[in-house]
Amino acid sequence: MAAYCFAFFIMLGMFGACWAGCVREEMFFTDIVIKCSGEDVTSIPSNLDTNLQRLLVENTGIQEIDETTLAPYTNLRSVLITRNSHLAKLSGHIFSKNFLLSDIKITHNSQLSQIHPSTFDGVFKRGFRVL
Repeated sequence: MAAYCFAFFIMLGMFGACWAGCVREEMFFTDIVIKCSGEDVTSIPSNLDTNLQRLLVENTGIQEIDETTLAPYTNLRSVLITRNSHLAKLSGHIFSKNFLLSDIKITHNSQLSQIHPSTFDGVFKRGFRVL
């Protein structure tokens, strides 16, 4: 996978567009979308493109998402966390630095048993709705 990413982005002249288990999925107009997937992905890399706007995390080996995980991505508007069979815990304040965030989907994470009471602190103050 890494060799494929490297070769693909060399042809396009785009360096730094691949991370272990995470790839630039596609672009919607100007949105930067990154998808992290695979059992070998045990954390969301801290060096993804800081202009990241949509993050898809699915079928990974991630066990916990803490308050530092998404903090570097202040342009993040949408997060999908789905089908992560090892994900057991969401720490507090994980979205506190993502002021532009308007869409959070957390679904089908079969081992998710601990959601800290402050996990979504700050999100609802921004007019966020739960559907």
